[in-house]
Amino acid sequence: MLYLQILLFILPYVQTTLSSDLKETYSDYKLIRCTDHIDPEIFFQEEVDVWSRNQDFTDIMVHNKDIKKFDHCQVINDIQTLLDEETNSEDDENVIDANQLNELFPFDTFDFDDNNEFIQDFKNENMIEYNGNHHNNFFKKYRNLEDIYEYMESLAYKYANLVKLEDIGTTFEGRDIKAMHISAHDVNENQSHRKNNPNKKTVVITSGLHAREWATITTTLWIATKLAAKYGNFKKETFYLNNLDFFIIPVFNPDGYEYTWRNDRLWRKTRQQTSHPRCFGIDLDHSFDFQWTDNDTPCSVYYSGQSPFESLESKALNEYLFDKKNNDENFKLHGFIDFHSYGQEILYPYGFSCDLQPRDIENLLELSYGMARSIRLKTGEAYEVMPSCKDKGSDLIPGFGSGNALDYFYHSKAHWAFQFKIRDLGEKGFILPKKYIKPVARENYAAVKHFCDFILNPEL
Repeated sequence: MLYLQILLFILPYVQTTLSSDLKETYSDYKLIRCTDHIDPEIFFQEEVDVWSRNQDFTDIMVHNKDIKKFDHCQVINDIQTLLDEETNSEDDENVIDANQLNELFPFDTFDFDDNNEFIQDFKNENMIEYNGNHHNNFFKKYRNLEDIYEYMESLAYKYANLVKLEDIGTTFEGRDIKAMHISAHDVNENQSHRKNNPNKKTVVITSGLHAREWATITTTLWIATKLAAKYGNFKKETFYLNNLDFFIIPVFNPDGYEYTWRNDRLWRKTRQQTSHPRCFGIDLDHSFDFQWTDNDTPCSVYYSGQSPFESLESKALNEYLFDKKNNDENFKLHGFIDFHSYGQEILYPYGFSCDLQPRDIENLLELSYGMARSIRLKTGEAYEVMPSCKDKGSDLIPGFGSGNALDYFYHSKAHWAFQFKIRDLGEKGFILPKKYIKPVARENYAAVKHFCDFILNPEL
């Protein structure tokens, strides 16, 4: 009996110790910012992880032993400190600031830009239901994969006439890749309406290609929630779903995302086996088949695989869309938005090269600046507009941005294609505190609304 009591006493400690031992630590790493020219060769060094790059600076995570190589750069943060802050942060239930006001109204019902759209006969019991269910708590913090999939299922159940869950494939570790198909096809039973609009345009929205970019996933889940919850009660969302279908994949990299919760918060790639026995994972944003190149570096965070679509995730999406295109007469892929972090940028094609101009550059620029303006009007944040090649480093290393999803969709599938780099500008980077979940989601939803307005009415 005594042994059993001792065992019960120490078991929680043992479990905690084992759990912490499994997690990657970054106590010897710093985040540095370089504003001067960077030698392109650093992109191929396994111990150097470029977090963000634009025309003004490059943020790099480096080991303490390598900092002397970057004596012209400035240390802007300690990586382990950022991770500890994220782990130790606690919810403050009693303080509600301006950015957190919508804790009470999970679907942002009383945004200023929605006031004129609010339908006066919106029933009070619906508002009470919204306030009382679990949705208003979901966006208070980041969620693991199980919680996210459960939330997606709850949306599909609550809005069964609009939201359908679809499994588009299976990952290397056997997880489902789940997508939400949000469509008002089944709602509109008026046949004359269906005849006037037989082929609604489809917009594909993805996030979580890179596992550590948690804030992108909450952003796309927010977008899906807003579209479904506001349909029939708000003019714009009703107009969007009557004329557009949305295919949203919040967690495009389930294996990698789960790994960031269990083992390594800053893991980027998938968890697929590679040719190197000790190096796992393929960078999904280098695995698509347009201008794909073999970078032959399995241990690099940018590893593209040995062939295009070697990653099971990108292969599954390609096959799913190919099947839709050929077998579903109502499927007309028209738009693509891919959410990443960080840097506050709106990127347009191409990423693989700065030498090739997109076919309709003027329209892409007009829409990009319009979306940036929508964000600025919503929260005051500035998002820079630039070609993707400038962000990906293709201006330094030709082809370095090859095989990315943006170029693939634009070249092969979608008329409009953009990549968003959401907040912040480098203070927290990938480890964006949870208090920013809603402000970031709100501003990017404002951009998506402008995107929909524009493609449905190009005269704007």
